[in-house]
Amino acid sequence: MKLVEPDLCYEESLMSSLKEKDVSGAGGFGMIGQNYKDLGSPKALKDYIQIRKDHSQGLNLRKDWVPASTFWLIDNNQFIGEVTIRHELTEYLRNVGGHIGYWIRPSERKKGYGTVILKLALEKAKEIGLKKILVTCDETNIGSKKIIEANGGALDSTRKMGDSNPDKILYWIINADS
Repeated sequence: MKLVEPDLCYEESLMSSLKEKDVSGAGGFGMIGQNYKDLGSPKALKDYIQIRKDHSQGLNLRKDWVPASTFWLIDNNQFIGEVTIRHELTEYLRNVGGHIGYWIRPSERKKGYGTVILKLALEKAKEIGLKKILVTCDETNIGSKKIIEANGGALDSTRKMGDSNPDKILYWIINADS
């Protein structure tokens, strides 16, 4: 199991994951689906990959975005999920989004991959230079709470998100030197 930069060699596996029903209602690429329009609605996977490569280098970002590195979790040459590591925090990210966001394809959930993808993302975050990492989740997402806590997440606070949205729970993880 490994984190890799997005690559066309995983296209078939990724595309099959996009056809899976996501009970959360997020369409498309999971996390990618939530931000797909914001990325300029790329028509081809190669365009999406280029956008993500640019963003990791701080290129072609929207004015309110920060550099962010995206990786895919691969197991036995199959796409399992995606994680994005934001290199810094804006005010919005400090209160809602955090440094790291991840998504596991629906057919592979509840198999331990969430814990693994966050663990590997923390290693990548250390390489980027992040020592104190904010990770958030919806208060209703019991699975994500367990994943974050299993990776050393210390509860910081809960943010009220309004009547129609679940509150956000904020956790800090100290990325100590090995």
